[in-house]
Amino acid sequence: MINGIECKPVIQLLMDLASKYTLEKTEEITGIEKELVSKLAKRIGNSKKVIFLTHMGFTRTYHGDISLRGMISVAAVTGNVTTSVISGYIPAILNWNPFLKAIPDKPSFHRMGILNLYEAVISGKPYPIKALWFAFINFLNQCANSNKIIEKFYPSLEFIVQTELFMTPSAQYADLILPVCSFLEFSDFLAQPYPNVQLQQKVIEPLFESKSDATIVAELAERLGFGDYFKGGEEGLIDLIMVTRSFKGITRETLKTQAMRLPALPEGTNFPLNFGTPSGKIELYAEQLVEDGEALPVYLPPIEAPIGSGEKKYPLTLVNGHTRFHTHSMFANVQSLLDLNPEPIVDINPIDAEKRNISNNDIVTVFNDRARTTLKARISQGVQPGVLDITEGWWIEQFKEGSLNHLTHDIINPVQDKIYEPNMHMNDVAVEAEKK
Repeated sequence: MINGIECKPVIQLLMDLASKYTLEKTEEITGIEKELVSKLAKRIGNSKKVIFLTHMGFTRTYHGDISLRGMISVAAVTGNVTTSVISGYIPAILNWNPFLKAIPDKPSFHRMGILNLYEAVISGKPYPIKALWFAFINFLNQCANSNKIIEKFYPSLEFIVQTELFMTPSAQYADLILPVCSFLEFSDFLAQPYPNVQLQQKVIEPLFESKSDATIVAELAERLGFGDYFKGGEEGLIDLIMVTRSFKGITRETLKTQAMRLPALPEGTNFPLNFGTPSGKIELYAEQLVEDGEALPVYLPPIEAPIGSGEKKYPLTLVNGHTRFHTHSMFANVQSLLDLNPEPIVDINPIDAEKRNISNNDIVTVFNDRARTTLKARISQGVQPGVLDITEGWWIEQFKEGSLNHLTHDIINPVQDKIYEPNMHMNDVAVEAEKK
């Protein structure tokens, strides 16, 4: 008891929570055999060092943040968390202060998540947004709920600018398209692969009327009276972001001849890593999420994916994997790659295909209340029963009808919104499929 309040150590609360998930219950929820779960747990617990790897797909579900917290908690309680760099090389830390803190002690920008942006544009909350400048993104193609973007988001804007190399699905909705050059036509700084840093050097001058994004922004800033913030163009910006201890002895000029390694960490010293928690420490228990019932990484079912038994209107879970032929929507219009991988395909398990009389190369429609998407089917043991996989990145016009993100939703997770920003949940989608 503390001040009359009954308390328990956080580790005890975590143990109490974990004890509710027996091997049998865990197998029921995850579909992973309990023997494998037990084997993995013992291996993690008995290993001297364990590296936990995760990728974006892990969090592309409505409660993916909890899944990630659960994995981090396992890493923490088994002693597999590094709190400082004690050997090797100094981390590559870039100097973003001139952009994020242009005027000391005053906000220089306001970060807004993409799903929050939907709300701001459509309903004016938390404040109205009437114009957008898109760069480095094929917004319509890659963001959730394409119909909502087309029918509500774009019509609510008064002015849209897009910098682009190609006439993408998103560029077609722009009021003004500014031709941007390729990476071969501008210089940039790459703090990778760690511990190396290198200069991406311009090979040729920008073709025709195209310019780099940095040049476009600098020239616009000059016209608006903010040119002093962007002096020196691309090279000036590279010099600016390199002003940190990470790049001591390294300059843009020295990088013109060769890549260089970051400074070695002196023996006997360390480079502390900060945790963005209220205490600055690892927090297994999030006090600010008590009222949300998520102080600990509890299990909560998907918001839409039809996990579990029983009849459902849309009984299949849609996920979006990645293809070796695209990087998101980049290269989806390259003919030599289209010769190898010509069109979008939905992978379906043989069990689900048989139920729906679907054969290889049949044209099928995947649908839910938001949209219908028509494409070719491929029977595959590579997806679990109850799951459909459409690789992301295909342009909208490459589908026979709809697209992948016509099917996805833009539901905001209030806990994610409270802590940082809500994620898009493209792997937490319910659909059905039928043969055309």
